[in-house]
Amino acid sequence: MSIKIAELTHVYDKNTPNETIAIDHINLVIESGEFIGLIGHTGSGKSTLIQQLNGLLKPSSGEIIVSGYNITDGLDISKSNKKRVSKAESRARKKRLIEVRKRVGLVFQYPEYQLFEETIEKDIAFGPYNLGLQEAEVKKRVRDAMQTVGLDYDTYKDRSPFDLSGGQKRRVAIAGVLAMKPEVLILDEPTAGLDPKGRDEILYQIKSLHEKEKLTVIIVSHSMEDMAKISERLIVMNKGAVVLDGTPKDVFRNIELLEDIGLAVPQISYLVKALNENGISIDASIITVEEAKTALSQLLMKKGELC
Repeated sequence: MSIKIAELTHVYDKNTPNETIAIDHINLVIESGEFIGLIGHTGSGKSTLIQQLNGLLKPSSGEIIVSGYNITDGLDISKSNKKRVSKAESRARKKRLIEVRKRVGLVFQYPEYQLFEETIEKDIAFGPYNLGLQEAEVKKRVRDAMQTVGLDYDTYKDRSPFDLSGGQKRRVAIAGVLAMKPEVLILDEPTAGLDPKGRDEILYQIKSLHEKEKLTVIIVSHSMEDMAKISERLIVMNKGAVVLDGTPKDVFRNIELLEDIGLAVPQISYLVKALNENGISIDASIITVEEAKTALSQLLMKKGELC
């Protein structure tokens, strides 16, 4: 399921003293099955962009085409245009957005705050029931979604979601989106506020989900280390525009540019840079601890052989 973004612009409080351009003529193509990290400092436009992708926000101009659906076509429903929109057109728009939201699942930051049902099973089942699915299909989806995020159905289904740990609550919230069977999964800071163990568990589950289900995954994150480890493509935003787009290794080579826009690179990249500057030759494209351990071990072994 591909997403094409063309000349997308979003302006908050347009034509007022508080007018702010949050997204400025963005052009992107997201191919089916990609695993993308979306990074940028606070206010760079990341959250505004992802909320456009399933129609939660309407752009000021430009297009978003999701698997053939132009979800921005005719979506201007400002007061000046309401009278000119027929009932048939309005129904068509709503139907188009419903189809897109089935395909594009969005998990907000701190999604556990949106849990509300008395049991985990009921919470996860809420979305599928609203799709009009039969009870047997809903139960199957709930069971499958819980298994996918690492929660045993029989053990957890009747428990209150509010009795779980922070990481487990987040898994329940993600399972609620997965039960809708989206083709694109967008997660806004999925590890925010979690301890290291919970963070690693969530990232492992997301990566496993991507590999198993072949979903398109887009993660908004401030963690350069996390994105270096799990993403296949990085999109860097600044002041509402895309400033870098490529593999993590390609993006993190731009240390000075990233620092200029208030970001950084993985800590290991600074170590590698320092080693090279001090005469210890090591692959400058290394961006993870695991890669550095392997490279340094090889250097030490080579040095031992020479001695």
